[in-house]
Amino acid sequence: MFLGIKGTLAAIYIPLIMSIRYLTKLAFRLAILSFVGTPFLMGQSDTIPSSFSRRPFLDFQTTLGFGTDAKVFVPSFQGEGIVSFPIHPNFSIEGIFGGRFNLMHVDQKVFQTSFPNRPGEGVFDTLQVEDVRVFSLNLHVGLALRFWEKWSVGTDIDLVGWSFGSRGLFLYESEGSTESQSFQWASPEPFNVMLMGRNDRGSLNSRFWLGYRFHKKWEIQGGLAIVHIIYRTDNTLAFENDRFFSDYKTGFVSVAYRPFN
Repeated sequence: MFLGIKGTLAAIYIPLIMSIRYLTKLAFRLAILSFVGTPFLMGQSDTIPSSFSRRPFLDFQTTLGFGTDAKVFVPSFQGEGIVSFPIHPNFSIEGIFGGRFNLMHVDQKVFQTSFPNRPGEGVFDTLQVEDVRVFSLNLHVGLALRFWEKWSVGTDIDLVGWSFGSRGLFLYESEGSTESQSFQWASPEPFNVMLMGRNDRGSLNSRFWLGYRFHKKWEIQGGLAIVHIIYRTDNTLAFENDRFFSDYKTGFVSVAYRPFN
């Protein structure tokens, strides 16, 4: 019975996470389109009576992420420019572009190679990293829908940046064989870039949130964050492997301040 319940949960959980990752990529494309299309749309917005702001504004946020998986702790700080334009008297679209500083701390985590050693077999090499501490500074984009001025729902994702963090001697194992175990020096991959899924490089953060503006300059947000971290070994190991990744799903709360709103 336990296996049946576990299988049912997996059938729900895995497609949900895949859908979230797909929506993140879609949001990235929509955010770019919003920036490109904003001048035109704002030029047409006079036909839409609205009290929403039509001018760009700045946003500063501090975020605390938390998760039960391996005691994940992910605080971040970000500043961003936001372009808003109304699409309805009660709705507006916000295009977001900015920079984000992340600290990712995990007590212990088993990282694995991004792809199987042999296609179709599902066998990976692993690296057990103790006391994961990764700092990253990334550019990010996002897209949000604001409704009735006070509420918002949105997403953002890191695009490119730089990472540094804890370096150490960690336990490596090839294809689950204890005979292959050895200790290898590894550290966070320094260059971050969003490609697609497991092709991503470095350390990236993406978020999905629901926000409430309780003051014209202040907003509180809460939601789900997906953190992607890659450690790279000094040596190239079996099957030409030297990159090991892990994903974390965390809840978060965030406070945003808009000084010029």
